[in-house]
Amino acid sequence: DIPSNEEIRQILNAASDDERALLMTLVMTGLRSSELRGLRWRDIDFEMRTISISQRADNWATIGNPKSRSARRTIPLPSMLISELTAWRQIAPYSSMDLVFPNGKGNPQKPSNLVQRILNPIQLRAGVTKMAKSGAMKAKYSPHAFRHAAASRWIKKGADFKRIQKWMGHENVELTLQTYGHLIEDRNLDMNLMESDALDLVPSA
Repeated sequence: DIPSNEEIRQILNAASDDERALLMTLVMTGLRSSELRGLRWRDIDFEMRTISISQRADNWATIGNPKSRSARRTIPLPSMLISELTAWRQIAPYSSMDLVFPNGKGNPQKPSNLVQRILNPIQLRAGVTKMAKSGAMKAKYSPHAFRHAAASRWIKKGADFKRIQKWMGHENVELTLQTYGHLIEDRNLDMNLMESDALDLVPSA
């Protein structure tokens, strides 16, 4: 269940100045929720435009090691996100733990607070919703869906699977293929159709 580019644009447009940097980091880097909540300013290299994952915050907001050895990785950042993070740094809550996205007390956010206080309200404001069993509208996507959205965009841009494996922090490329292989198949089908269409326009000898 992957958010479309249009849905992501709606969500980013609905985000406040206090929320936009977090949302953009989530959708442009493919970080896990735990990695986002444990991210430190020292892990961001503004000059080289990269994020390095070296710790995470678990479900109880306790800082610890990344999920696996492969989860320790460095991800390139687009200039748009660098600009947003630079602006966010000026207004972000102080954190003695050097956290980029702490709670109001400077501590790691709990996953439930990230969802209920930030991600869900933004989606509701943006109209990115689905119907609950009760008949009420609720937020359409979980934090993990935005991780999938990042991988989907990289595939559509033509990134190879070894690179995507590294950026996603997967232990092996087989896992990446199992998770996202259908997207590259769709892309190949699109390209084959385009090539076939183009050949129809080539003059015969």
